[in-house]
Amino acid sequence: MKPIETIRPIGPIMAAALFLAVASQSSWAQTSSRDQLRRQDLSFVSTQLPKLHLNFFFQLNPQDFNQAVQAVDAQIPVLTDLEFNVRLAALAAMAGDPHTMIFPAVLADAQTQKFPLVFRWLDDGVFVTTAADEYAKALGARLVFVGNTPIDEVMRQLGTLIAHDNQQWLHYYGDRKSVV
Repeated sequence: MKPIETIRPIGPIMAAALFLAVASQSSWAQTSSRDQLRRQDLSFVSTQLPKLHLNFFFQLNPQDFNQAVQAVDAQIPVLTDLEFNVRLAALAAMAGDPHTMIFPAVLADAQTQKFPLVFRWLDDGVFVTTAADEYAKALGARLVFVGNTPIDEVMRQLGTLIAHDNQQWLHYYGDRKSVV
């Protein structure tokens, strides 16, 4: 009968190397799977929007749309979920049709769904019209900046996500479908 050999314990360096090899493969697999799912979403949006819309390219050059799709595809590995969803919304908005839009579902516990203030664009600016109890002092306050960005620039940026025929449409959807 052959004696059982004892297994030598591995040193801390070897254990760390083994852990990193396994962890990086697991992380790579998760990232790869996430990227594949995002590419499926992007493919669906980029093929189905033009297919289902009566005239998706009536104001849009198809090459510009395809370049934008390729740019999103190239960014997929580094985009957060929120950034990716915003890019999909921007692709839909490129058509310039206010009735064609994407409002991606966000997780129920996402920060954007718990924002404690509601804003409305009035003739003289953007104002807080509803506030959670702990922010009641903000009622009636005028929103001038979001971070360091002036509100007019914020609305211009939202205009790339919300297709609109006029500023009133942008203001209506801008202050109701976002945090502004």
